[in-house]
Amino acid sequence: MAPTVTTAAAEYEQLQDGVLLAAEERAPAPADPRHLFCMVHGLFGSRANWKVIAEELRDAMREEEGILFYISEVNEFKKTYEGIDGCGERLVEEIHGLMAQYPLLEEISILGHSMGGLIARYAMGRLYDAETGRIAGRLLPVHFIGMACPHLGCDTAPGPAQVPMLKWMEAWPVVGPVVAGAVSSVAASFTRASFKRSGEQFFLGDREAGAPPLIWRLARDEGPGAAFLPALAAFQTRTAYANTDGDHLVGWANASLRRLEELPELDGVSGKEEYPGVLRADPLETAWGPRYGRGQTLPSGTEGALGDDDYDLPGTGPGRGDEDPPTLKSAPTSFTGAPPASPSPLCGAIELHPSPQTASLPGPLRHQVRYRSAALGSAYDTALHADRTELVEDTLRALRTLSWRRVDAGFAHSALPLLAHQHIQVQRLWVNGAGVPVARHLAHSLRGMEEARREGRRGARGRGGAAAGRCVGAR
Repeated sequence: MAPTVTTAAAEYEQLQDGVLLAAEERAPAPADPRHLFCMVHGLFGSRANWKVIAEELRDAMREEEGILFYISEVNEFKKTYEGIDGCGERLVEEIHGLMAQYPLLEEISILGHSMGGLIARYAMGRLYDAETGRIAGRLLPVHFIGMACPHLGCDTAPGPAQVPMLKWMEAWPVVGPVVAGAVSSVAASFTRASFKRSGEQFFLGDREAGAPPLIWRLARDEGPGAAFLPALAAFQTRTAYANTDGDHLVGWANASLRRLEELPELDGVSGKEEYPGVLRADPLETAWGPRYGRGQTLPSGTEGALGDDDYDLPGTGPGRGDEDPPTLKSAPTSFTGAPPASPSPLCGAIELHPSPQTASLPGPLRHQVRYRSAALGSAYDTALHADRTELVEDTLRALRTLSWRRVDAGFAHSALPLLAHQHIQVQRLWVNGAGVPVARHLAHSLRGMEEARREGRRGARGRGGAAAGRCVGAR
């Protein structure tokens, strides 16, 4: 059965802050949508978390036809404890259901908050078709947007994946280092006990069926049905929203895919006049990857409002990633990635073989892996025995082979600055209202990117087919 469509204007099955949405707040989904914009919440989240952002998106995109703003509904609350892969498999089925319900769908965009970004990356890798470059063989990947997403997992040691709360504890006078050390020693086991399989995966503690941790694998190409990095690379734009401070769960470096020494100085930066809470933002065009070039025409007036022209870290320019393909420090020096025939520079395909011991696991983890190349096998064997810090660095390097637009948010001005993780999603308007300007910035950025795609398609038609491949939105 196809899932019930839930847009910003659809009726929720539960109360939203104690009040059911009024009838005038609802609007029907487009009759024949062509672009699926799917929102995926994080740990212990629900559809209600997206209410404000979905309304901002709907308001900003009124002139855009055929976009279905859909809030995923298959992983609410404790279902998110069943692992990134368990939730991802349900999202895969949900997308299949939407494709059946709306046969004219031809594009897909993703907005994921926190764990939702990892769930979405998993599902896209499961659905990616390398031959067509599309999701489920039909949907063109357009925009991927992560908000406070722990792309690198969680770590207790200082570094880009360190859980910020531990760093805060270290700063406490006198007892701070002792308390932080004690909490760090039990953090992984406590998270696993509290959040089950998902908690284990956050701290890269899952090494099942001969496979390295799933978050590390999400930055790899494991072939058909698990082409995680190629699927992410196929999106025309990628954007990372990150909290600069006040997020007790996901650090600034983690969500923005930077190293600690690369975080920009924000002394004296109070935020944009139009979007309080947005402290810094890359220029809008940095969201596009090299496949689509820099031929897009940005909407008039958006460049200064949505991005900072002087904000360009070394090695991070429009249309390219920051890094060369990675190898673990302890990997054999002969390993340089996949065999030449592989579509990914990171690693090649794998053969999957059923394993009775892992029959209860979801997705590709129902199988044991056997590698077609010695190089790939050595990389995975290395990852199986690498420590968490090494895996974090390797994952960071892999994801930075892609281009990203980075948007840095801050809520020090709010009454509850330590709820930044919830503010950035505006989970509940009455307590997370400080995040509304950031939600508006997101909506206006999306509108700008869609307008740029439309102009790119017009330019392609005007210049002829030879130019189509260089234009944003070329199909």
